[in-house]
Amino acid sequence: HAAHPELEAARTLLETRYFLPSTLLEASSAEIERQRALPGQISFVDAVDAALRVFLSSTRDDECPLSVLRGQVGDSIEGVDPVGELAPERSRDRALGALLSQLYVPAASLRLMHLDRAPEGHEVGFVQEHWVFQLSLPHDEHGYWAVVNRQGARAPYCYGFN
Repeated sequence: HAAHPELEAARTLLETRYFLPSTLLEASSAEIERQRALPGQISFVDAVDAALRVFLSSTRDDECPLSVLRGQVGDSIEGVDPVGELAPERSRDRALGALLSQLYVPAASLRLMHLDRAPEGHEVGFVQEHWVFQLSLPHDEHGYWAVVNRQGARAPYCYGFN
């Protein structure tokens, strides 16, 4: 049977705005419907967009994917300044490149959390008030989550847990 129209729209967004494979996004039509029925102004497609934006830009938390990868690529020899560290914008660019390359690997996934599951560090009811997406990257032991308030009351954010 056909995928949920919002899932199709979100997958198109991945391909056209982010140039990422549509297969990265995992969500069942039934789960999208369950969560759409909850109060909130933020649609599933807008939540996917916000989750990707925060994953690809945020270093707010030391355990966000960019922060973790920045630590891994920051030790690289090429392009070091005289003090021996990459300039902050250069290490950020490298971390973003590393993250994007991992998102193309088939084992990577951006999964909508189920209503009856709790993301790391939260109670089960947390998903009632937020769209929550778990990002899994190949060869990375961290779990990453993006949190998008359904009402738009708070800015989206990401965090990680190892």
